[in-house]
Amino acid sequence: MEFGVPREIRDLEKRVGLTPAGVVELVKAGHKVYIERNAGADAGFFDEHYERAGARIVYTPEEAWGRADVVLKVTRPVETEHRLFGNGQTLMSFLHLTVASPDLHAALAEHEVTALAYEVMQDEDGTLPVLMPMSEAAGRLAPIFAGRLLTTSRGGPGILLSGLPGVARGIVIIVGMPGGSQLFDFSGISYWGFAATLARSSSSGRALTSIFTTAPCLSTMAGAALSKASCTAGAGTSLGRLVTSSAPPAASV
Repeated sequence: MEFGVPREIRDLEKRVGLTPAGVVELVKAGHKVYIERNAGADAGFFDEHYERAGARIVYTPEEAWGRADVVLKVTRPVETEHRLFGNGQTLMSFLHLTVASPDLHAALAEHEVTALAYEVMQDEDGTLPVLMPMSEAAGRLAPIFAGRLLTTSRGGPGILLSGLPGVARGIVIIVGMPGGSQLFDFSGISYWGFAATLARSSSSGRALTSIFTTAPCLSTMAGAALSKASCTAGAGTSLGRLVTSSAPPAASV
């Protein structure tokens, strides 16, 4: 079988559909892999890495798509890629078809493409093994971006989440924490001093308490907790959302 990996062209997308390690495994299994030139450069994987792994470098998206029985991407194809679909081809990517434009649906149907959406692939236990690492990456970034947005230079109220000696720490509210999922970087919560989660069920709360050495405040009601929040983090998002703070004075940054 022949696999094609085109360079991602969606705005701000730096990921690549296959790593050199993945190429090694496919070549071992007897498949051929075609990588568009510089497809992995923004992710730190260069053409020589792919060539050493056994892939062939091609120089146009037409070639990466045209040679492939299976196309490996990260984001769903943009409009200019629809014309590159091959009849009966297989596409593996994050697709989010429920929010995709009608022209993508039409192009997939017209070319009878077998589209395998990473975000809905499930293990037998119902977990989402491909989506979860992406959600975890977004969760790790959430406190970083939230901290930046809380600075006065970014239009925030000037709160330093960690606080300082004699200055109150910020309050972090985690909204919509799904049970068993870790979409937010909890490692810094104890450092911040106070965290609360607004969960839909007690099972979500139990999942969280297993993470902390000191249990966070758990609640299924927004109420006063939101009014005191320095930062609100929504599960599955990569940015903190600023809300009005009535917390004790915190460090100005």
